[in-house]
Amino acid sequence: MSNNTEDDEPLDPVLENIRRKMQRLMLISFGIMGFGLMALIAVIVYKLSVSKPQKDEVTAAQNVGILVQSAIKLPSGANIVDTQLNDNHILITIRQNNGDHALWTINATTGQVISQIQLNK
Repeated sequence: MSNNTEDDEPLDPVLENIRRKMQRLMLISFGIMGFGLMALIAVIVYKLSVSKPQKDEVTAAQNVGILVQSAIKLPSGANIVDTQLNDNHILITIRQNNGDHALWTINATTGQVISQIQLNK
């Protein structure tokens, strides 16, 4: 068996200092990378847990009047041509079965028709 004497000899003091500095830098960089990875995982978990609205939040929004469902009766044979939303009002352009158009303004919060304007040919 051959003895490898190079492994048993102590390093030169200058090289030993360089080795210790490299170890310290390696530990610092591993610590920073580990901290960054933990922060990334925490952000992903936070986003996944917050993105789903709770049932209480939806019920509260409905009580305030944010979510409104209402039906608006159009004249028979009428078709909606265009809609526009402005602040708290919805403007609906309607084509009636005789070819005339009408503009209806609706309150977006309550769903009530505010005004009806007939446009004749």
